Amino acid sequence: MIETEITLLINRKSDIDVVKNELVGCKVQFPVYLLEYENYYELNFTSDYEEWELDTAILRCFPDYTFVTDRERGRKEIRIELSRHQSEFATDGWGRPLENPLHKTMYLVKRSNSTPTYFIPEVKVLFGNEERNYYLNIVGGTRSGTDEKGFLLLNLFKTKHEGGEVEIFKDTLYNTPSEAVQSGLYKMKDLVNQDFQEYIDTKKRKSVRTKNYHER
Repeated sequence: MIETEITLLINRKSDIDVVKNELVGCKVQFPVYLLEYENYYELNFTSDYEEWELDTAILRCFPDYTFVTDRERGRKEIRIELSRHQSEFATDGWGRPLENPLHKTMYLVKRSNSTPTYFIPEVKVLFGNEERNYYLNIVGGTRSGTDEKGFLLLNLFKTKHEGGEVEIFKDTLYNTPSEAVQSGLYKMKDLVNQDFQEYIDTKKRKSVRTKNYHER
């Protein structure tokens, strides 16, 4: 079991009950500790998984806010700080040490009008000693009927979107680019696996041709 320590630092007293209700709504199955300091409040608990749905639940309560990982963008006010940490000694289900224990902190800040309307993270994938580049094309979008703003994922993984019509995954309007990235990594797996199989098949054909050549 991989334990994740989750901590929320809340800077407004009025937000305490809001966050507590969302923890209940997310059906957290572990004791949650509430501490009151002089200038802020802390909620923390340890879970057997990362509880990513908590991010979405909090953002639903604060539609004019977004999570960022760069603290500089929160100089005006960091309303909530959400951290996840896994022990350096944590192991997976087979008892092997984790290669990259999770250490991530996000800050809930007011949405900026200067927020980019698109993001194109590059994903590098190793096929043996060959490196392939894929892209997650993420654009700003609005849910029709509610005018809720968020981010959409394009069905385009091999190239950067440079204009023109492209199919959009319409199943989800993501609250943050990081949510879209996580979904995109999942959605692109079939394509990557297909490319990898073609890579393996090509290597096998080359190996057979080389073997036949040397046997002549």
